[in-house]
Amino acid sequence: MADTRFIIRCPACGQPMLKIYDPNMKINIDVCANGCGGIYFDDKEYEIFIENPENIEDTLDFIMTDNPKIVDEKEFRTCPVCKAEMAKTYLNGIDTKIQVDKCMNCGGVFLDYGELSVLRNPK
Repeated sequence: MADTRFIIRCPACGQPMLKIYDPNMKINIDVCANGCGGIYFDDKEYEIFIENPENIEDTLDFIMTDNPKIVDEKEFRTCPVCKAEMAKTYLNGIDTKIQVDKCMNCGGVFLDYGELSVLRNPK
């Protein structure tokens, strides 16, 4: 699925998500900058993002918020793109206890605040 061109609402807190274009990877990332700090990746964007760690730091610095809205990470989420229910799952090839929300219909991935840092630096 191609990148969404319209503004989507955060599946965790309902706030409009901000599109951030990363010129190094040539993708838009949807960030809940004014709410819970979650990140939504359209189909295949997560793989591109995680495979390019040398180009990620500026984007990570921008999206980190000091006061994210608290959300219940155990709640099931609705995909902001296709409106299907997202599944709680572990991402392939990553040894961590972090469950993320993945849409099995369109392939989108939603990460709650802080999950990207843990996935990038599993201990």
